[in-house]
Amino acid sequence: MPPPPPGGGAPPAIVPVALPGAGAVGPATTAAAAPRDAGAVAGTYTLDRFLEKDVCRLSLANGAVQVLEGCRDGGLATFDPASWRYEAGRLTLVARRGHSVELIPLGDGRWRRDPEIGTTFVLRRVTP
Repeated sequence: MPPPPPGGGAPPAIVPVALPGAGAVGPATTAAAAPRDAGAVAGTYTLDRFLEKDVCRLSLANGAVQVLEGCRDGGLATFDPASWRYEAGRLTLVARRGHSVELIPLGDGRWRRDPEIGTTFVLRRVTP
């Protein structure tokens, strides 16, 4: 750590910097992107992982999740989603064993895991 500045002044302020492509989402962005109700969330989504696109497709309807044929994502198969709910601008996928993943809207029918941990997890709407 550098010595304090001469004259006993306060240390320089730390200014947060957004990383390129980080996709920071603040409350205003989330609120603007949030669908109006659960009916607006239902549909078919594709799961995008880091550099891979469309590794799996999910159908969200009537509170149930159906993993569509041809899914090639081991993490999603292990998670084994069974149901979903939409409350307060958040989409929650619930596994058969009871654990869950919360997603926040990014706009344009896309949702990302919150908090953004582990491997990239983005749902992208492909049909209503």
